[in-house]
Amino acid sequence: MGPYGWSFSSCFDPKFGGSIVIGAGTGLTAAESVLRETIHRRNLGIATPGKVWFIWSCREVDDLLWCWHNLVSLLVETCLQKTICIDVLCENSNMLDWLGVSIYVTRADAKIMNDFVACLSEIKKVESPRDSDKGKCIPSMLELGQGETPKESVEKRIKKWLLTRIIQGGLADKEVHVSRYLNGCRAVLDETESGKNKGLSVCYCGPSSLSVTIAEAVSLCKGGTKIEFSADHQ
Repeated sequence: MGPYGWSFSSCFDPKFGGSIVIGAGTGLTAAESVLRETIHRRNLGIATPGKVWFIWSCREVDDLLWCWHNLVSLLVETCLQKTICIDVLCENSNMLDWLGVSIYVTRADAKIMNDFVACLSEIKKVESPRDSDKGKCIPSMLELGQGETPKESVEKRIKKWLLTRIIQGGLADKEVHVSRYLNGCRAVLDETESGKNKGLSVCYCGPSSLSVTIAEAVSLCKGGTKIEFSADHQ
């Protein structure tokens, strides 16, 4: 079944309208492998679920930094290959075309998080009318800086978007609980022709404690889109 294990097999099945791939702890590597395989299949024209939501949950900023550059590189190459359409990227959206990304950091304090974001961001904060224009789509082609290549421009946009997808907290926290995430994904599927009347696959690899939280959230989702959950404990 590959480096990601049997628990992720259903997330490739096109019978589902969408799949949620969750990696925590040492399961981050497995989740990244699943994302790479999903992109590979789409490159080959192999059918996969219409929407994919990718969740990483880690304790510390150091854990996030360990996988950050791989994620950025993968998304940049995928956009350049046109497997993901960056032209539809909106600044405040959790979706990049068919892919959603959420990164939870559970134990970092606010100062460490702010320092981390400042370190990774290459985009300077300047006062502009655009700052108050919430939800405005990023133009399909940003103006290239002097000596900046198209790849560098795409990378800048990907980094800017991913920095907005970092959440300080955990999937068990009341404010960002996984049950809210599940219901949000089901609502998206119900609104799309490709996802309507299809199920939602939820696959997890990581500590057993979080698996219990996710399983309980799945059991509370009554009616509407059916959810299938599988887990591989680390």
